[in-house]
Amino acid sequence: MRLIMTLLFKKKFIHKSLPAGFKAPSGAVPKPTSTEDGLDLLRKAIARQHEISERAPHVVFGKLSNEEWEQFNLRHAEMHMSFIVEE
Repeated sequence: MRLIMTLLFKKKFIHKSLPAGFKAPSGAVPKPTSTEDGLDLLRKAIARQHEISERAPHVVFGKLSNEEWEQFNLRHAEMHMSFIVEE
């Protein structure tokens, strides 16, 4: 399964935008966050990304290089940022 997923989807999920559209169950939807709190959390996540060089294997794609992890995390963050709404 991992081999098939890696062959078919790894490059797409690392180098192209992740599709938005998954609707989380109502109990899993996070509470709205202020811009300041959201930026603080984002900055902490970015710092953590740069501090940690040892990473566990990806659940689907297995071992990824640090560059692949960074690209995957950027695509993931990009997808989350697409949900930002202006108040």
